[in-house]
Amino acid sequence: CSSGAVYGYQPQNLKFLKEDDTFGDISKLDDVKKSYAYAKRDSELAIQELGKKNLNVVIARCFSFVGRYLPRDQHFAIGNFIANGINGKDIHVKADKLVYRSYMYADDLVEWLLTLADNSNNKCPIYNVASDKEIEIKELANIISQIFNVRVQSVKFNNYPIVDRYIPSIEKAKKELGLNNKYELQD
Repeated sequence: CSSGAVYGYQPQNLKFLKEDDTFGDISKLDDVKKSYAYAKRDSELAIQELGKKNLNVVIARCFSFVGRYLPRDQHFAIGNFIANGINGKDIHVKADKLVYRSYMYADDLVEWLLTLADNSNNKCPIYNVASDKEIEIKELANIISQIFNVRVQSVKFNNYPIVDRYIPSIEKAKKELGLNNKYELQD
């Protein structure tokens, strides 16, 4: 399991990250994210080397997920929003710019990972594992607040020209493996 972090910053003009896209610059990421992205890139190279030694391998570039066991007290916005809702507390959105994410449900994640494992081979195919249905983070907070009947509080929005987008293309997995997401965000 790799990560969409290997792509680096998603260019403003690119709606979906594809498996064959050139990796972007990760040198400007904060130290934790930068180390994580470099480690995932190195791991992918190591797995590809195993394929060259005639082992059956596959790389799953995982993005953002939601499900029963998602931590609700870490750096996962959706988990923190759900925790606040469950506890009857206001949801706090800390983003002061547009932030887009997509969320795959854990049951779909398991099905995709097992299908990828069944289709591993020595050519080391790479697949994005995710949903491609983008949602802006404040819209996500509003949806969750309505489910739990809590309020949303947001920091002041700045007019940054930069948009934080982390949305993959999943066309390759759909076309080659027949994979689809069965669960929508509202589910």
